[in-house]
Amino acid sequence: MIKLLKTIPILCVLSTPVSAGEFVFGLGVSDILDDGSAESATVIVEYHAAPFYERGNLDLNFGIAGQIDDDSDIFLGAGIAVVYDLSKGLFLEGSLMPGYYDPGSDGTELGGNFQFRTVVGIGYRLSEDTAISLAVDHKSNASIEDTNPGNETIMIRYRKRF
Repeated sequence: MIKLLKTIPILCVLSTPVSAGEFVFGLGVSDILDDGSAESATVIVEYHAAPFYERGNLDLNFGIAGQIDDDSDIFLGAGIAVVYDLSKGLFLEGSLMPGYYDPGSDGTELGGNFQFRTVVGIGYRLSEDTAISLAVDHKSNASIEDTNPGNETIMIRYRKRF
């Protein structure tokens, strides 16, 4: 099962045309709401395919995400990402990506390897192809395990369309 969860993001990338999409790179701090645990630096990399649904100011697309913290947490997931344009340049972003989580040797134990990652953020388009945003993510197993402490990360994200 773990091998299957690890290959889902790879399959999503391989099945998507590279000519229409967006890369998202982020730097952040995780464990921001956990009492008693040290915060850790985080790197986030995402790929969002071309929108499969567009209506007005709303775009929906498939995406994959990878996240690693300096305390050895790793998350790999795939799911749906959304962008809603508020005005010229300003937008809201969000996503829901279930996936595989490994706390590593020093990471935060979240009660199991299967986790849901949600992201909400607000951003600004610097040009037609680039944008920055401030976002928060939350990882949780949605109480499908006995333990469900959750984990939050605040991040600055750079988006590049190609």
